[in-house]
Amino acid sequence: GHVHRYCNIRLETNRSRASQNKAAEARHIHFFVGFQFLQSLAVSVKTLGGRFLFKLGWFFKSLLSVNPAIKMPPIGGCYSACIRHRFVKKMKFCTQCANPVSLRIPAGDTLPRHVCEGCGEIHYQNPKIVAGCIPEWEGKILLCRRGIEPRHGLWTIPAGFMENGETIEQAAARETWEEACAKVSIDGLYAVFNIPHVNQVYMIFRAALKEADFAPGIESLETALFKEEDIPWSEMAFPVVVQSLKRYFSDRIEDHFPTFVGTLEPIKR
Repeated sequence: GHVHRYCNIRLETNRSRASQNKAAEARHIHFFVGFQFLQSLAVSVKTLGGRFLFKLGWFFKSLLSVNPAIKMPPIGGCYSACIRHRFVKKMKFCTQCANPVSLRIPAGDTLPRHVCEGCGEIHYQNPKIVAGCIPEWEGKILLCRRGIEPRHGLWTIPAGFMENGETIEQAAARETWEEACAKVSIDGLYAVFNIPHVNQVYMIFRAALKEADFAPGIESLETALFKEEDIPWSEMAFPVVVQSLKRYFSDRIEDHFPTFVGTLEPIKR
């Protein structure tokens, strides 16, 4: 009888601890996102009020540090874990077994992930790679006028999301064929752009048209070759394309095209 009561007490104790840990984990996510948001906002504000928000964020952290079992993720800049958490695409069900998923921090991790409540599958969400190129023919650049959203009707270089089973060079050449019906020879990697606010990485190559044969693809309204002085800068679709082309024309003067890496911030409206 004593053993039976002892086992029941231990079982209830374990259940209670599991419930407390789950509740602490949920509070951890909410507090963590809260203080990271305040600190990121403070970095942007950079005023007396901003300093107050920054200190308030650390107050949230101190609340979490009371429980040594909860590990705090490392703090970065504005694009720290809270920003990454903001752009996590919401899921409801597991793609492996169709059971519901919950957003929590898995053991050994530092960020919230969608975890299946049935099979335990952890669903990671990572940035997408956009591959493209700057196709040149006799000193002119091939541009496409977009026939799809976003930025319908504006000009851009051939580029798009990389597919499984292909290299980034193959992706850039494929996108050029799909959008401009043009065949290119890929030269070297020219630019890498981090765009964390949309969870993308742009990889842009230099390229040469194999022949002056091109036409609008299914996603384009128009394709055309442009001299540098004729580029429709006010009608360009994306800042990453504008920066890449301006740097390209600058480097072309010296006939030297070093690879560069940049980061694009959100446009302030």
